[in-house]
Amino acid sequence: MPLSTEHERAKFAYDKTSEFYKLEKEDKDKFESWAEKLPSMIVSCGLLQTVVFYKSKKEEEITQLYTLIEDWLKLKIGNNNTHNFNLIQYLTHRIDNVEEYLNLTDEALRLSIWIKRMAKILKENK
Repeated sequence: MPLSTEHERAKFAYDKTSEFYKLEKEDKDKFESWAEKLPSMIVSCGLLQTVVFYKSKKEEEITQLYTLIEDWLKLKIGNNNTHNFNLIQYLTHRIDNVEEYLNLTDEALRLSIWIKRMAKILKENK
């Protein structure tokens, strides 16, 4: 029986987030802090503004969160060309209706909630 989309999100968030928890303690704290802010930033600022903000930061922990969202949305969009996909470019040039943008925002928000949860439990268990 195939996994539900919610279960797929949780698995993806756990797998990807646990990769980042192989970092030093200070980096774990930064990652968790920015992961905790992610859902509320998507809601208050919008998907495009949030991913641009996260992508523009110099700290690896923050840009890794951008990469998580980009990788997940790439899967959901069905873009198999992994080398040329750019989420910001896709959001600014390829979306042609509000419904698609809102669907991607909802998908990113749901994933960000799982990332936040996984970051919290992984930090506590490491």
